[in-house]
Amino acid sequence: MDAREDGPPPCGERFVLGSDHAGYELKEQVKRYLLENGNEVEDLVPECRQRIDFPPVAEETAAKVVRQAGSYGILVCGTGLGMCMAANKVCGVRAALLYCDTAAEYARRHNDANVLVFGGRTMSFGQARRYLEVFFAHRFEGGRYAERNEYIGRMEKRA
Repeated sequence: MDAREDGPPPCGERFVLGSDHAGYELKEQVKRYLLENGNEVEDLVPECRQRIDFPPVAEETAAKVVRQAGSYGILVCGTGLGMCMAANKVCGVRAALLYCDTAAEYARRHNDANVLVFGGRTMSFGQARRYLEVFFAHRFEGGRYAERNEYIGRMEKRA
């Protein structure tokens, strides 16, 4: 599939969602979209009345994804950068900031990302939805990419 084509919405997947205050609205829109398409969603930030620090949310979301094989995390903060950095500190997480079709495609095909990150201040819900569809339109290619992920796993253990 060409990276410019939308795929079908994700369906039948398990997601763990988290956000800070800057990403809350986009996270809520993504949650509705996922639920409407038959996905299982656990929302770690069901309401937002004040400032939320992103590192603990990223850590909790990422840890749940690692413990629940086959699930995906979705994190949203203002730009996505902080959440992505924090989530990637959790051993076993491959968090990817999805900011264009190509990043969404290759996060799946080559990196086998298990945590997807969006920026609430840098993209619309329509863009986030599209990136989810592009991501799930592809499969992990394995082979040399699996070897690279295994190398990253060894790096985590050495750190």
